[in-house]
Formats: sequence, structure tokens, C-alpha cells
Amino acid sequence: MGVNFWGVVHGCRAFLPHLLGGGHIVNTASIAGLYPGFSPAYDASKHAVVAISEGLFGMLDLAGLPVGVSVLCPGWVRTGIDDADRNWPAVLGDRPPPAPSAAVVEPHVRRAIDEDATPAYIADAVTDAVQAGRFWVIPQQEFLDLAVRRWHTIADRSDPTAFEQTPGMPPRDQIVAEVMAALGL
Repeated sequence: MGVNFWGVVHGCRAFLPHLLGGGHIVNTASIAGLYPGFSPAYDASKHAVVAISEGLFGMLDLAGLPVGVSVLCPGWVRTGIDDADRNWPAVLGDRPPPAPSAAVVEPHVRRAIDEDATPAYIADAVTDAVQAGRFWVIPQQEFLDLAVRRWHTIADRSDPTAFEQTPGMPPRDQIVAEVMAALGL
């Protein structure tokens, strides 16, 4: 939350006063901000970024200020996120071992990240959105399709369920079987 949520809040607070004559803010969320299921805490932080961005977009529009706002919601991107443990604060002692499910899923996530979008591709999508004045920046169509399917379940008042496959990952049944095996079940 300190980086994913508060980083965006502090960034908006710091830069917005300098943009009031005209400019554009791009906040980085994740597809997890629209399609949860990656990790509850991560999903919550990314949902918060989407909400902050959309709220700011609405407020600036209502005030008639010439400041655009976009929110970037990418899927897999090579950013180093899969090596974030390198930032574990020493004052917290040894990092706890990962949950068995995380140990199973991590290699699949690393592979998906390695095989998917490059940061340059994402930068191009952001540039296009800013030039067009669009709010949403969702560069990978397959993730956008999942988010839309999720919102259809909400519109139908259906309970949330995991989809059979997240782009870049093995089928859900395979992951479940691997987690069960890791747990000795």
C-alpha cells in the first residue's frame, strides 16, 4: 500500500498544482485493479489507484481544468515486479517463506512476464492514450476481455468466480492440481 496506493496519492498531490495550466497525469494501476485474483492486498491497492484516478478525472473535468488523467491497467509487463523481494526491509528480519500456492504460481508468473509485453509497448500505449485524451489505458486486449467479462457477472448479480484461464497462465485446473500436490493433498 505504501508504494502502490500512497505513491499515487503523493504523486498527484505533488504534480497537480504544477499542471493546472494544462497537462496530463498518468497513474499506473494494473489489470488487477479491474480483474482481481492475483493477490488480495495487491488487488486492493490497484483497485484504489483506479478509483483515485477516476475520481480525479471527474473532479478536474467538473472544474473545467485543462488537466487530463489516464490510468494504466496492463497485464504482464517486464518491470522487475517478480523480484520485488529484494526490497524487503532488513528491520523486519528474515522474509517469511512464501505460501505453498505462491511457490507453485511464481514460476508460471515469471514465464508469463518473460513472454509478454515489453515496457516499450506499454509506453507506446500510454503515449497514444495521452495524445487522444483517453482515461483508460489497457494495452492487452485479452486482459480487457477478462475485465469486461467480470463486469458482466456483476451486472448479472452473479457471484465472482475465477475464470478458467488468465492470459499467459496455465489452465486453472492445472494450477489447482499443482497447489494441491504442493500441499500434499
